[in-house]
Order: sequence, then C-alpha cells, then structure tokens
Amino acid sequence: MRVLLSLVALIFLVSCSGETMEEKIVSIWKVDKMKRNMGGGFQNMVINPKMEFEFEETGDVRIITHLGQTIRGTWSYSEEEKAIHVRAENEVKSFVVDSILNNMLYLTSADVKLHLKKEQK
Repeated sequence: MRVLLSLVALIFLVSCSGETMEEKIVSIWKVDKMKRNMGGGFQNMVINPKMEFEFEETGDVRIITHLGQTIRGTWSYSEEEKAIHVRAENEVKSFVVDSILNNMLYLTSADVKLHLKKEQK
C-alpha cells in the first residue's frame, strides 16, 4: 500500500510540472541510435555522428539526415496522436513519441526507431 501511495504521489508531481510536451521537445537532439525493421525484427544501423534534430520554439525544425543532408521545415506536436509532425520540402513525416525522459527522446517513424540524446547547452 505504501508503494502504491508513493507511486501515485510521484505521478502527480510529474504531471504538475507544468511543462508541456512541446516545451520538452524544444531542443537539439543528437541521434544516439537508429534501428530499422529488416523483416525479422529491428536491427541497429550505422549512423552519421552529425545526425540531429533541432526543434525550435518558433515551430521551425532543422534536421541533419543520415546522409548528412540538412533539411529545414516546420514542426508541430499532436497530443491526440502523441506524434511530432515535420513538414519539409512538400512532405509531412510523422514521428510517434514513444517516450521522453530527462535527456532522452525515443521516436518511431514507419519501420525506423530513433533514440535521441539532448545536447547540453
């Protein structure tokens, strides 16, 4: 019973932090790990060490891709879908937010899973 009360109290404190999901997302996120579903399950992929996502408060986004290409566009977060939508070059790409904890962001887009680490400013 004591453990249950502690858990409820912790959940309450976290939910009262007042920080919106958008505020949590705004940052520069370096891709730490990338996995692709190769038919039999997800397998680690070699990543470009410069690969990153920069989500700005203004709604702008800058992405350095796996191939080193820089893409600029806009982003928004859908609470209903729990997803980040990126609009760039006449295309919309959606990333489901699997989890965001402290300095880690876990996203899934189609058959790719991304583990991102928040850059220290």
